[in-house]
Amino acid sequence: MNMKKYLIIFLLFIGNLSVFSQTKSGLIIAGGSGNLSNISEETGGRLDEILNLGGLKLNKYKFNVALGYKFRIQPQNQYHFFDIDLYAGLKRFNYEYLYIVQETTDDGQIVFFHKGASSSSAYCYFAFNPSYNYKIYKNLHFGAGIEPTLYYADGQGKWKFDIPPTLRVGYDFKYFDMAISYKMGLLNVMKSSRDFSSGNLNDIQLQVFIPF
Repeated sequence: MNMKKYLIIFLLFIGNLSVFSQTKSGLIIAGGSGNLSNISEETGGRLDEILNLGGLKLNKYKFNVALGYKFRIQPQNQYHFFDIDLYAGLKRFNYEYLYIVQETTDDGQIVFFHKGASSSSAYCYFAFNPSYNYKIYKNLHFGAGIEPTLYYADGQGKWKFDIPPTLRVGYDFKYFDMAISYKMGLLNVMKSSRDFSSGNLNDIQLQVFIPF
């Protein structure tokens, strides 16, 4: 069965579900941080020199932000519901290579300071996140899904793809919904980047859903 048939079946399922369900939709605002895993750096020249001097390499996931739209479908008189999120965002991370230099001043004092190199990368991304959610207690809910994501790498002119599984815990405050999610990157989206030869992006993100 090709992708077109899968899409048709999915749309028919959502359409049939919507007939017997309550639906609402609205704005998504999200942001957070995360971590980098399975990292392998591109080294050479100055970076190799720093490592040979016993320097430290520090990889930092700086932040992620996103803006999008959510469709929520909740079957009547049921404790479960379905979310479909569409959004665009930005993720930024960097590295630092540092080593300690010891020098003696003219008056005989020993001074330590850091030298090294650093750089940063930014990825724009577009994501689609269908998820299944269940009300645990009153308006507290837990959800799981997958998030097919397209990345556009800063300075590379290349598109990358990932499909991280997602877990989410949230609470519906009636006028808005707030949730914390974790997304585990599965594919090597950092391959052939300016500073890394491989790596996965794992996100921790706070999402606020404001229905219209």
